[in-house]
Amino acid sequence: ERGAASAFRTSARLGWRDAATQVYWLQTALAGGDLARAGTRFGAIARQWPEAPAIDQLSSQFEGDPRGQMLIAQQIADGVNWARTYAQPQPGQPLDRLTGRAKILISAAGLGGRLGCDAIAPMVVSLAQYRSALASTLWSSHCPRAAAPGMVNDASFELTAEAAGRTPYDWQFPGNGALLADVASTAAGQHALRASSTAAALVPLAMQRIVLAPGSYRLSWREAAGSPARASRIAASLSCRAERVLANPQYGLVEGGRGALDLALGGGCEAPLLQLWLSPGVGEVTIDDIALTRR
Repeated sequence: ERGAASAFRTSARLGWRDAATQVYWLQTALAGGDLARAGTRFGAIARQWPEAPAIDQLSSQFEGDPRGQMLIAQQIADGVNWARTYAQPQPGQPLDRLTGRAKILISAAGLGGRLGCDAIAPMVVSLAQYRSALASTLWSSHCPRAAAPGMVNDASFELTAEAAGRTPYDWQFPGNGALLADVASTAAGQHALRASSTAAALVPLAMQRIVLAPGSYRLSWREAAGSPARASRIAASLSCRAERVLANPQYGLVEGGRGALDLALGGGCEAPLLQLWLSPGVGEVTIDDIALTRR
């Protein structure tokens, strides 16, 4: 042990370029309770080898301590070159590690270190099936186009092409052989969802996960319509599962160019699925400007 300490001390004087030397002094700092110095060593290793798997291995020694978590978050906020590597979920990563890392990344975003949509999307997807609310917060904290938890994301379909359904909190389009749907430009230079269906029954048109508490909600949207009130071909549902029999979609009414309906959410999941459905009929339906409010 004395010989190793002497060798690593000599190596340190020669410029800190040796990975084993950096790791040795990192472990020494941790053993001595000097978390700040250990964080400096970790940052030095990660800067030299930003794509190295060791970043995941070494960072775990900081993630269990609030002070260590803040050290990593601050380094990410300072713009380190290994931040994107740190944000990637690892194969077989336990849920507690994934959860802890997500919280550090949220803290980093709060300090100004937003990594962007592409960098954070893989971790959001990995986390969404287990910790939906946390995944949604992670997504909105790092992705500029993401809506805050509890809000409809891309309510007017302006960013649908860019988003490309990367996460459950973006618009997803399940598709159906009898359904034609696309996001089209309007005369005003904006976008809207345009669809037609030859199916014999109600078919899902678009969906996204939204973090919501149980309760009653009013869903509304803009839809081309004549002046009299009429039943809409658009139905909607809020449910934990996507299947129609479990989702129980409800039809809306259109009046003055705006459709609306009331939905009840009984709970059972952190981020229920908002689904838009289209019934059979002649011609296209065009909708945008979707809003969901608590009643």
